[in-house]
Amino acid sequence: KKIKNENAKAKWLSNSTNRYFTIDFDSQIFYYSHSAGTKKISNPIRFAEIQGAERLPPPAKPAKKGKSSQSCGFLVRTLERIFELHTCSNADAAQWVYALNAARDIGAGLKPQKEQTP
Repeated sequence: KKIKNENAKAKWLSNSTNRYFTIDFDSQIFYYSHSAGTKKISNPIRFAEIQGAERLPPPAKPAKKGKSSQSCGFLVRTLERIFELHTCSNADAAQWVYALNAARDIGAGLKPQKEQTP
């Protein structure tokens, strides 16, 4: 999920929008689409534009039962903007952060670091 910017021109009932993000290591771009099956992509970001990704702390209050939890969030910093993204699990968020930081390293011409296992 992508959290909407407070300055968004259209205000919706929800403060988040579902987007389907992809990290394309062959083309060295990070982008999203509006549905899982669409080939139209929005806002492609070159790996060289990624400044880094980091996990967000969990919220102070747990989500109400039956509501979607946003506790598995992370930030993606690019040259142009900062994305606040949320996923279904902590494991997914950790994998996204690792992959986005690897993409950043590739874009900077560095060899990505190997994932450390605890």
